[in-house]
Amino acid sequence: MNLNVLTYRGLLALTLALPACAGDDQGGTESTTTGGTTTAGTDTTSTTAGTDSESTGMPTTGMTTTTDGTTTDTTTGDAGACLDYAASMAAGFTIHCTCEVAAGNAPDLDTCLVEVGAADGECACGVYDEKYPDMLEYTACLAPYAAMFHDCMEASTCDDEEALFNCLFGTFADPRCGEPNDAADFDVALQCSDKPPFTCGDRTQIPGDWACDGIDDCEDGSDEQGCPVFECTSGEEIPLEWKCDGEDDCEDASDEAMCP
Repeated sequence: MNLNVLTYRGLLALTLALPACAGDDQGGTESTTTGGTTTAGTDTTSTTAGTDSESTGMPTTGMTTTTDGTTTDTTTGDAGACLDYAASMAAGFTIHCTCEVAAGNAPDLDTCLVEVGAADGECACGVYDEKYPDMLEYTACLAPYAAMFHDCMEASTCDDEEALFNCLFGTFADPRCGEPNDAADFDVALQCSDKPPFTCGDRTQIPGDWACDGIDDCEDGSDEQGCPVFECTSGEEIPLEWKCDGEDDCEDASDEAMCP
C-alpha cells in the first residue's frame, strides 16, 4: 500500500466530508449538548465550544451551531495549537512511514516524512504565526482531529492495511474549519524546505524541492532544464531523484531494481 505521496494537509483536505454535522440527529429531531450531556430537543441544536458531541463522537471544539442552523467557528488560533496539530500529524505519519519503509514503499523514514510534509510542521507554524493568522485558526480547529488521526494510527498494525487505510482516509476533519491558504502553503514550501529556493529565468523563485521534479513550475520551464535523469531499461527518462524512491516510475520498474 504505497500512500507516501500524501501530504498531511492534503490528507485532511481529502476527508472534509463528515457523515453529519456535529449535533445533528438523523431521526428528524435535534439534540442539545451542554457540558457533555445530551438531552432531547425540538429542531434546535446548540453545542458548547470545547465539548464533544455525543451524537457523532466527533470533536466540536470551537464550533457553535445556532437555532437557525448556521455554524460559527469560534476557535482562536495560536502557535501553540498549531504545534499540537503538527505534532499529532507527524506522530501519525511516523507510524505510516515506518510501515511504508518496512513494505519497501519508501527508502527510509526521514525521506518518507519529508515526502508527506510531516517534517516541516514546526517551521510551518512559524510561517503562519508570522504572516497567516487564518492558518493558525485553521490548524487550531483541526487539532482535535489530528489527535484522532494519531490515535487511530497508533491502534493499527502494519499488516492490517484496511485499518491503516481507514485511518488515512477516515473522517478526521471538519468542513467548518475552512480551507488551507494556497499562498501560505507556497510560503511554507519555499521557506521550510532543506533545499534553497530555485530562481527561474524570469527571476521569480519557487521552492527548491520543485526543481527537477518532472513538472514545469517556472513559466519558462527553466526548473526542468539540465536536470540529472535516470534512463530506464525501456529507454524512457525520469528525474534521477525518482530512482530508488520506493515507487515504480519506469514502465519496466528498472528504477527500483538493485536498490539498497
